[in-house]
Parts: sequence; structure tokens; C-alpha cells
Amino acid sequence: MGATTFRESQSMFGGTSSGPPTYVVTHAAPADAPPGVTFHAGDLGELSASAKAGTNKDVNVFGGGDILTQTIAAQALDELTIALIPVVLGSGTRLFGDVASETYLRLMDCQSFPSGIVLLRYERAS
Repeated sequence: MGATTFRESQSMFGGTSSGPPTYVVTHAAPADAPPGVTFHAGDLGELSASAKAGTNKDVNVFGGGDILTQTIAAQALDELTIALIPVVLGSGTRLFGDVASETYLRLMDCQSFPSGIVLLRYERAS
């Protein structure tokens, strides 16, 4: 996950979990890492390959536009789930930042909820 998402989740939920390992992509890693959390300031493609090699499960990237853009640029994206939340913001971070080339996606699933939230699940098209 991105550093901003990590900080926000820590402030909302606090503590640590006994879940899967968590890697936080950041340029300014703190001196202390909570148990199960590794801060990473290197190449995102290498981190993705290392995380995938260490498990037989899916590796999830969770965060906002900055970490999404880095994941696309590193060509480490197999699937993408976007949650559309029915709120129009006046400003904020773009979902997709500047990427060097186009990435084509194919819709795999679309799920709507009574709240108005819509989940769109895509796979990278060949």
C-alpha cells in the first residue's frame, strides 16, 4: 500500500493485524516498523515480483492514485478493482497520474450496492 493509505489506516484502525505481510511503499520510512509491516523505498516492480514469489496467493495493492500509477508504470498490474463512490469532489489526486504508455483493460465484473457504490473489476488486456 502507499504511505498515505498506511498512515490513514493506522489513524483509523490503529495497531497491527495478524494478517498477511504488509509492504508500504514510501520515500521516508520511519525508524520503527510495526510487526508484519515492511517499508520499501526501492523499485516497485522488484517488490511486486518478490511478494508474488513468497506466496501462492494473490498480491493486492491498496491505495490511491499515486500507488496505482506506480503499479501501472512498473507493469505489475494484473487486475484492477475500482470503487466508484457517489460523491463529486472539487479537488484531489487524480486516479491515474502520468504514465508513459496506455494500459488496456477488459471489464470482468461490475457490482452495484444500495449505497450507490459501484465496484468495477478489470483485468489487463493482452
